[in-house]
Amino acid sequence: MHQLHDITTPRDNVVRAPARAVTAEPPPAVAEPVATLRIERDALDRFFAGGLKIVIARAEAPRWRAIDLPGDFVLFTLERDGASAILCALGADPAGDLVDAKLPPSECLAAVALSDEAARDLEAFANWWARHVPETAPPVLRLSGPARADRVEQRVHAALLGQISARQSQAEARVVTLQSALAELRETHEDTHTVLLTLREMMGAQNLPPLRSALALHPGSATLGPTRGGAEFTVRQRLPIHSQGLAALALHVAAPRTRGNGRLHVRLFAVESATTLISWAIPYDQLHSGWNLLEIPSVIVGPRRSVDLVLRWTGEGRGTPLVSLSDQLIGAGARAQVEGGKTLDRAVAVQVWTGLPGARISASAFAQAGEAFPNTSAGRQVFLSASRLAEARLIQPRNLKLGFEILSLLDQSRVLQLHPVAGHVSHAVIPACCPPGMQRALATVKTDCPQGPHVEYAFTWVPAGRVATVGAEGALEAEGARGSGWTRVPPNTIGSVMLALDEPTEEPGDLYIATRIPPGGSDAFAWARWLDLRFDLK
Repeated sequence: MHQLHDITTPRDNVVRAPARAVTAEPPPAVAEPVATLRIERDALDRFFAGGLKIVIARAEAPRWRAIDLPGDFVLFTLERDGASAILCALGADPAGDLVDAKLPPSECLAAVALSDEAARDLEAFANWWARHVPETAPPVLRLSGPARADRVEQRVHAALLGQISARQSQAEARVVTLQSALAELRETHEDTHTVLLTLREMMGAQNLPPLRSALALHPGSATLGPTRGGAEFTVRQRLPIHSQGLAALALHVAAPRTRGNGRLHVRLFAVESATTLISWAIPYDQLHSGWNLLEIPSVIVGPRRSVDLVLRWTGEGRGTPLVSLSDQLIGAGARAQVEGGKTLDRAVAVQVWTGLPGARISASAFAQAGEAFPNTSAGRQVFLSASRLAEARLIQPRNLKLGFEILSLLDQSRVLQLHPVAGHVSHAVIPACCPPGMQRALATVKTDCPQGPHVEYAFTWVPAGRVATVGAEGALEAEGARGSGWTRVPPNTIGSVMLALDEPTEEPGDLYIATRIPPGGSDAFAWARWLDLRFDLK
């Protein structure tokens, strides 16, 4: 009898394969950040110029020399030196003269790496770039991996072509955006132009003047000014109108027969903002009895402010012009206040005009720009207004019996006509019309008749108030005078006269205009007209 055996294989007897040792792969090395970038001096201009720029690792320069690239590409090699990166042109020695780069250039096509080690250095360089100008940082293209030389060149060409294509697409999108914005701007401009034309037609139909009277306080019998022994005196008065649209004001003055040396300072002061809108410093000898118009070179715009009129006399106490007081009833808040806070029962006689923004600029010889008013001496061109032209006085010739007026203002055209006289030189003066800081005076002239003769035009700048005389041959003589010389203009032809100074004037000036007929000519129909006068300020 056979005994049966249970054949089992114990678990402990199972033969196992020896276990393999498992080791963790080290993490890829991270390049130290770039803190500064130094560029070879000879490569500096090319790196910051335009064009297709590529940055590569210096260690890979031999491989790049074997890659055929179009001549439009400019390659720069990058080499690390601790926390600094050194950039130079391909083939140049980085040990040359180096310059620290404070900022990266405006654009770079790409930084291209052919190995992982080169990619780390180029990424650190791109991060430095992004810290300064993020929107222009170049992309880092990794083309690492084993490949034949011809395959590497294909990879490089494909990567660069992709970058150029992406840049072209961005440029086209930008052009489309700009074209859309330009179309909207053009449409808005056309709408605005249409509105302005319509507004101009409506104003013309309604015959609206460019200026309108906003306040008129007529003079009474009383006057105000400094006492005989006082050299300085100040008056303040609140105007019952706001600052927006102020274009001109006039003061009624009682001037003595003999005037002393001094100035009347007139200031428009914005109360809420505590700023000077505009001020004038007028010499005593330039003030005359009656209304004295003070023009504002450009209509005041901006927010509405309460306005104080401040008058201050400085100079000698004798021969001081006085301002008239008005007998008209006005609120207590608009009465004149003198030094010490005393309030009078009357207001200073004054007229104020307002205008529309964009009204024609006029010249105001004694105007000084304030904080809330555009500076008239900063690259501005001011025109001589009709009210200034109306102040022109004929100097010569006089007491001649002629069939025409030598000097006349044509109100319809806002031009001044100075008719020449055969055998004489016609001179007229517009006193104190040239503002300080004048560097160039220009005039547009025309003998406005086809049957007229040739006419010669000229003008002369003379310091305001300086005595000027006319010599035997019609030449103007005055100390400090600056003349334009004569300009001959054919009939019915627009011409120009110009006086250019080497240095801007430091004081206001009188402008003498002159016309004459060439020898042997006739003065018939010699309608010599000054269409406009304008000044370029420093």
